[in-house]
Amino acid sequence: MEIHALSFDRPLADSLFLCLLNRVDIRKREKIKRYWRWHDAHRALLADLLLRRLLSLKTNLPPSHFSFSLEKYGKPFLSDGNSLHFNVSHSGEWVVCIFDNGPVGVDIEQIKDIEYGLFEDCFACGEWEFLQDAGFSESLKRFYQLWTLKESYIKMTGKGFDTSLSSFAVKPHPGGKYSVVVDGMKQQGIFFREYDIDQEYRLSVCALNEDFPRSWTPVGLDKVLDFYLRDGK
Repeated sequence: MEIHALSFDRPLADSLFLCLLNRVDIRKREKIKRYWRWHDAHRALLADLLLRRLLSLKTNLPPSHFSFSLEKYGKPFLSDGNSLHFNVSHSGEWVVCIFDNGPVGVDIEQIKDIEYGLFEDCFACGEWEFLQDAGFSESLKRFYQLWTLKESYIKMTGKGFDTSLSSFAVKPHPGGKYSVVVDGMKQQGIFFREYDIDQEYRLSVCALNEDFPRSWTPVGLDKVLDFYLRDGK
């Protein structure tokens, strides 16, 4: 399993953005063009570029070689039959990409002051009690902790938000361990790991094995840009 993360704190020059936009497939290109906030457009573009760069480095194939299809519930996979599993997530100034030999899910969220009570229907009973059993500041941290864990799980399964977030609970255990509980039954063979990436963010991973890396790998924005700009890649 590998986890790679890239950060950016300012928009790319318009000419550079448009140049890089031509490095993604037309379906993704048109989707990116519809974003009206630069942060959203840049996150989507950089996520695709990061994924393609990493796949290219792994296979020695050009980034343009890779095309993606969608599973029943919308989770992307490689169209060429490659068995490598991947998942991407982005929030704020971070883009994260994960690879594994089996289904895997990752979620990163920027911690913002929100009225998390509006999301009560997204949590199982025990989870909501866990959130309420603390002051506002701690409850907000717990909200993002549970939210990223739950999202990483539904992304791992490939069902996304077709799975009701309140239909299962993520239960904490000593030592930073977690389990998934459905109808009172612990689900076997599901594992989680949290990573420190930025004090203003939460990052969680879900997989069908415990072969988690000790840390995530930073990827410099300049390296990604140079990869695509040299030799017209």
